[in-house]
Amino acid sequence: MPAITSRRATWLAVAVVGAVLVAGCGGGTATSTAASTPTSSTLAPTTTTIPPLTAKELAWLEAISKLHKKLDKVWTDSPTNLTSAVMSALAKGLRG
Repeated sequence: MPAITSRRATWLAVAVVGAVLVAGCGGGTATSTAASTPTSSTLAPTTTTIPPLTAKELAWLEAISKLHKKLDKVWTDSPTNLTSAVMSALAKGLRG
């Protein structure tokens, strides 16, 4: 089968599938069979408080900040002409 015929067949199949989906999913309104019962009770407002960070979380945030500075230094010190040697040096610098 030539390439042009194959493309046409593919697009035809996509169009048919799209049409079937639109026809099957579109139109018609469905009636809900679930009974809705109105509630008259009022819910008490909730307050959400955020607990303070733990020592581990604070240490993790500090480590992320240090890593960010380290990675920025590697990128800013790198030359703009990327050769395989430069990319190897960047990889070594980014690994730590």
